Formats: sequence, structure tokens, C-alpha cells
Amino acid sequence: MNSMSLNTASPNNAAKIAAIDTTKAALLEAFELIGLTDIDLKALPAVNAARRKVRAGQSLCDQGERFEHIFVVRIGTFKTTTIDSDGAEQVLGFALRGDILGCDAYASGRYSSYAIALEDSEVIAIPLEQFKTAGEARHRLERHLFRSLSQELNREHRVLAMIGTLGADARVAHFLATLSERYSRMGYSSKRFVLRMTRQEIANHLGLTMETVSRAFSHLSQAELISANQRSIEVNNVERLRDSRSLRPNSRSRACSAAASSKRAGVAAAMIPQASAA
Repeated sequence: MNSMSLNTASPNNAAKIAAIDTTKAALLEAFELIGLTDIDLKALPAVNAARRKVRAGQSLCDQGERFEHIFVVRIGTFKTTTIDSDGAEQVLGFALRGDILGCDAYASGRYSSYAIALEDSEVIAIPLEQFKTAGEARHRLERHLFRSLSQELNREHRVLAMIGTLGADARVAHFLATLSERYSRMGYSSKRFVLRMTRQEIANHLGLTMETVSRAFSHLSQAELISANQRSIEVNNVERLRDSRSLRPNSRSRACSAAASSKRAGVAAAMIPQASAA
């Protein structure tokens, strides 16, 4: 990931943030990060929003923990993951700057997954309970939370479809193309970035083995779609990388993904009632 400034607020609001108290400054910055840029400062409630640093490997919230905050990623990268009763991990996705963590607990009152920092990171923690009397600001934030949850469900469904229909090379190409697009939307280079997740975490997320993922990286490099130096990635042709998603799986990759696809389907199904209830 490209290096980034600690001051993530837009120039237009930098002076506003400096002129208001710390909690409102954090809340305003959180709104900016998720795209709510026209919030009236006078309408901001007295909410104890706070920036929180999370060290690499540290859990921001735990599966089953009581819901108290949502978290807006300010700096860094997180993985969201579940662990079943047998101790098996399933990596659901990866959160970058501007993404919201914790909204899966909005209806049930408990977080349904772990959020673990993949590098030294920082979030803005927002206690939703204090938003009860926030009027329009609360309504707009809630709408954005529902939109965020819907996007996560759609992303999960796309991964499920990909596991069932695409081969290993195409899955890794899809993953890298999507990551490239996300970095571009954040204002960073879509062609050069550093993977903060390991090959094993990518493999788990895509329903593959680590060895298969490593081979897929080699195949994409040989095809001159990417240049890979350990975790440093250079995308040579984004369009070709995106087009490579149409590759069909061979029988081996389809067999390897059957168990992972079934497991992910169970996780996704568990999330859907929460979105409906909310």
C-alpha cells in the first residue's frame, strides 16, 4: 500500500476540523472518509468518537463480542475473519481506508467476525448508542451503514460465484483487479501497491491452497499481466487482468474449492437476516 498522510481530511475541511473539539473533529473526519462530506457541523451530536490505533496482529473487535462501536478505517488494512467451533479460520475480506467495520453487529448486538489489523493501523471508533438523538446526522449515517452492509454482502456473493465458476489463475486475477480498483478509488496508484495480506490469507479467502496461489502469481507474471516481487505488485495491464476473470476452472481447482464454497455460503447466509432486520 502506498504511504499516506496522517491528515486524511480534505483541504476544504482541514480548517473546520482544527477549529472544533477533538471528538467532533474525529466524527467529521469519519464522515468524510465514508463519503458524507456535506454534514452541518452544528448538527453533529455530542458523540465520543475517537481515533484508535491498532497494532499489526491486534484484533479490533472479536467474534461474539458485544456491539458498542462501528469503526471507520483511517489508516491501514484489516482482515475480517471467522473461526468455527473446530478452530478453522475463514477469511471473509479485507478492509481499507474509508471502509466500515462492525456494521455486521448492528442487528444482532454482537460482532459476527474478528477484525484483525494486517499492519499498524488506525480507526475512528463511533459509539452508535450516543447517536439516538442525533436527528438527520444519525439517519444519514444509518443509511450509509445499510449501504455498506449491502456492498459487503454483494462482494461476498461475488466471491462465492467466483469460487464456483473460475479457475485459480482467474480468481487471483479477479482479486488483484478488484484491489487495484479499490486503491484507485482511494486516490492511490492502481498499478503499484504492496499486499498487506499473506499468500495464505489470500488463499483462504479465495478457497485455494497457498501453493496454488503462488503458482497463480507465477502464471500471471509469465503472462506479463503483473510483476510480483514478494508482496510488491505492479499491474502491467489492468484491462487484461480484469478480462482474465473469464477463464474457466479445471477439474482440480473446482474440487479444491467445493468445501470452501460451502463454508462461505453458510457465513453469508448468516449475515443476510441481520441486513434484513436492520
